[in-house]
Amino acid sequence: NIKKPFVFYPAQFWAHKNHVSIIEALAWLRDTKKIVIYGYFVGSDKGNLEYVKRMLKKYSLENQIFILGFVEYPALRYLYQNALAMTYVSLMGPNNLPPLEAAVLGCPVIVSNIPGHLEQMEDAGFFVDALKPQDIGAAIHLLYNDSMAREKLISKGTKLARKYKNYSYFKQMLRIIDEYVFWQKTWVD
Repeated sequence: NIKKPFVFYPAQFWAHKNHVSIIEALAWLRDTKKIVIYGYFVGSDKGNLEYVKRMLKKYSLENQIFILGFVEYPALRYLYQNALAMTYVSLMGPNNLPPLEAAVLGCPVIVSNIPGHLEQMEDAGFFVDALKPQDIGAAIHLLYNDSMAREKLISKGTKLARKYKNYSYFKQMLRIIDEYVFWQKTWVD
């Protein structure tokens, strides 16, 4: 029963995950562009879910944005593969997996323009100021109206996914620890 077109945000309900900016962006699209884009949030409550629900009510979006909680992999995959875009507007990073998951599954990524995300996604993300709902809304609007821009973003995501195919988070962490040991010996006995 997923309503289309929709944006998708897989993130726990912590304040820094910034669900509220997506709510405000979809309200902005509804009110200024007269476009209804649905939203689906998945993730567990980490203390901010009730606030997010109050904001849905404040903007009268209870029938446009849906909170699905934890979903099994087949549902998660469906959401990635059928979304207009995955909107990852976290205020903290880097090393967030959902933008890379989206790239692997052919889903365009709208992502915060913070340093870690810029490095992680290179040119495969549509970068926005995550504290400006109009920026998020404008990115969604562009992908909604311009299928070529959307396909180009998907293509860049596919190239990025190939680059990360042999990437090992564990090996990268070992490299960082080895570097740290080298530097650490200069100040610790």
